[in-house]
Amino acid sequence: MPIFMKSLIVILLVGWVLPTQAQFSPYPHTIIVITSDELAISGLPLVFGDSPQIDIYSLDAVAAVEAKMSERLPGDEEQALVVMQQRIEQIGKARLEADLVKAYQALTTAMSYDLDRYPAMIFDGEVVIYGITDIWVATEIYQDWLAEEYEDDNNE
Repeated sequence: MPIFMKSLIVILLVGWVLPTQAQFSPYPHTIIVITSDELAISGLPLVFGDSPQIDIYSLDAVAAVEAKMSERLPGDEEQALVVMQQRIEQIGKARLEADLVKAYQALTTAMSYDLDRYPAMIFDGEVVIYGITDIWVATEIYQDWLAEEYEDDNNE
C-alpha cells in the first residue's frame, strides 16, 4: 500500500477517534477535599495524564489559627490584649488575614456546595462523593459514574 494511502487512512482514523475522546474525558480537572484534621487524606499524588488541581481544606483550620493566637495568654484581659497585638504584629496583619481566609475556606466551600457531612470530595465543581478519604478511590468512583452518565446520554 502506498505511503499516501497509509497516511490518509491514519488521518481519517485520527479524525474519527479524536472528536469522541475530546467529548468525554474521565479525568477530573479539579478536586476539592473537605475534611478534618482527624481524617488523613491519602491517594496522593495521582498518576495519570494531567493530574487535577487538588485543594484540601480542613474544617479544623479555624480552631487551629485561634488556638495558635490564644496560646498561653495571660489571665488579665488588658495584658492578654497587649500580647495578642504583639502576636499580630509579629505575624503581620496581612498574613493573619490570609491565614484566616484560608482557614474559613473549608466552611465557605462546604456551605456553598450545601455539604451535610465530611469527608467530601467535589469533582469539577459538580459531583460530590462523601465518606472516602482516599483520593484515588474517590476518583475511580467518579470515573465510573461519569462513564455511566456518558453511556446513558449516548443511548438516549
